[in-house]
Amino acid sequence: MNTFFLSCLKLLIAIFFLSCLGACESESGSQNVSAQPLIIESTSEVAEPDIQKAREKNDKLLQQNHSLGKPGAAVSLHSAQPLVASTPGVYEYSLQLMSPVRDGKMTVDVSVSDGITIVSSSRHFVFELQEGGAYRVPLTINASVEGRFYIQLHVSISTDGQSSSRVIAAILQVGEPAVKAQKAAAKNAAKDSSEVISLPAQETISPR
Repeated sequence: MNTFFLSCLKLLIAIFFLSCLGACESESGSQNVSAQPLIIESTSEVAEPDIQKAREKNDKLLQQNHSLGKPGAAVSLHSAQPLVASTPGVYEYSLQLMSPVRDGKMTVDVSVSDGITIVSSSRHFVFELQEGGAYRVPLTINASVEGRFYIQLHVSISTDGQSSSRVIAAILQVGEPAVKAQKAAAKNAAKDSSEVISLPAQETISPR
């Protein structure tokens, strides 16, 4: 009887021990599961400054692109259009450029269309940009024939390691515009026809 009782007691102790061991493992497993979000959360906190820096860099690039007026440089021509030459010959002009960019460098290279040539010694200009600056491009042009011609200003702006460019065309009209000349010719022709004097017709019949 005592032996049977001792065997049952040992069996109960063993079952109790195994139950306790299983409960400990279950609790340990639940703690490990709950720790995982903490690891993910910690990783998120490390990555957030990098994301913020990337956003700030992108915003800065967008602002620079906007301030430079991309895809063309932020520059405009402030001269009366078109430039006028009454007859073929040599004329001096001063083209004025304006830009809202406050620092950096602006280079200007000048070319012209067929029919006119640049007589002045310089066709390459370099300007240091400043706030509210106006930049003058002096040119001496020889126009050999009448007609409409173009002066191209190839402008490039470099600032803060960024560069942009554009081409601005100034119109040069030598002599009367073709349309205006045609209207003047038509008007003169109409005037000449109005000056014709009509005389009454007289018919004379000779006797046979």
